[in-house]
Amino acid sequence: MHTGHRRLTTLALATLLVLGFGHVAAANAAEGVTVDESKVDALALSVSEERATFGGISVDGDGKLTVRYAGAAGLINAKTKLAKHTGVKVDGGKRSKVDFVEVKRSLRELDAVRDRLKRDAALKKVLSRHFVDVERNIVSVGVTQLTPEVEQGVKAQFGELVELHVAAREKRASSRTDDFEPWAAGIRINASTGGCTAAYVIRNTTTPTWKRFVTAGHCGPYGTNWYNNGDYVGWSVFSELTEDRFDYAYIGGSTYTPWTYTGSATSTSGLPITGTYLSLVGRKFCTNGATSGETCQGTVTAIDSCVTFSDGITTCFLDVLQSDFGGAMARPGDSGGAVIAYVGGQLKIGGIIIGGSNPAYFHSYHYLQQSGWTVDF
Repeated sequence: MHTGHRRLTTLALATLLVLGFGHVAAANAAEGVTVDESKVDALALSVSEERATFGGISVDGDGKLTVRYAGAAGLINAKTKLAKHTGVKVDGGKRSKVDFVEVKRSLRELDAVRDRLKRDAALKKVLSRHFVDVERNIVSVGVTQLTPEVEQGVKAQFGELVELHVAAREKRASSRTDDFEPWAAGIRINASTGGCTAAYVIRNTTTPTWKRFVTAGHCGPYGTNWYNNGDYVGWSVFSELTEDRFDYAYIGGSTYTPWTYTGSATSTSGLPITGTYLSLVGRKFCTNGATSGETCQGTVTAIDSCVTFSDGITTCFLDVLQSDFGGAMARPGDSGGAVIAYVGGQLKIGGIIIGGSNPAYFHSYHYLQQSGWTVDF
């Protein structure tokens, strides 16, 4: 009974193949299958939808299509499912050759691998991207860090189904005023207390995954909730604004990356933070606030100054940054932003903007590092 069923199925498929391909099936017995260019998109969509049958489709520089079918599905079945596209003849239309190649795994099988990958808690921490490589019939997985543990774990679970490579997490099209998590430095941060700038990221030396933003303490007291374009950035887990002492705060509660926007106040580009640069009289720095953008360049004319601001509070341990060109080094909303320097073409952190215009006043980074914390890069 089962044998008869298989015979009928085979005959039915053969009949469909002839009917579907018409003269194309017969004519292409030697030269292969072709498809009219106007039908290529529809054929590709059919391949994508029939995931249990196919392993994907690609096109080369000459326009030749390669359709990959899973061995279990069978060549005749694969061709039959696409016959409505390949069997259509458009007079005068250009036709592309279609090659059929057998592969081990269908798109559905590779989809299942991707689903398992996403449920792996250890892998998710370093996962940057994953996709079906149709030409190699595997799942290609990018990770931010390829450790022996990750490599061995993936090999044990997936074997040859998965190939790992190192790839950084990409940034979406974003800006100082509309960023996303993990939050980058140099962004506008807003609270009920007003708007400021996130300067740079610090990390815990014992637990490096613990990270914080640094900004000015006068921007908001302990417990202040911060937002960027309405999205939650974090809250002030520490804030100090003390007479004759410091003016700084730490923001936590989200994830943060040691990368900063540079350029204008609406910039969508920036650079990785690569280290620190100590403030010394005579050294050159730029300010990098969300209101003014990046402003270069200024010269340090004094260090460890005490300045009484308009709120009546005196802040000490401030360095003085005088513009080399007579313009403003900082404006309202730049508070908490970074003071930066380019050393050997790399961006270094000098400190955070506290106030002033020309000159601007800033705390050197080394005063703001509580025990167990360091600038992240």
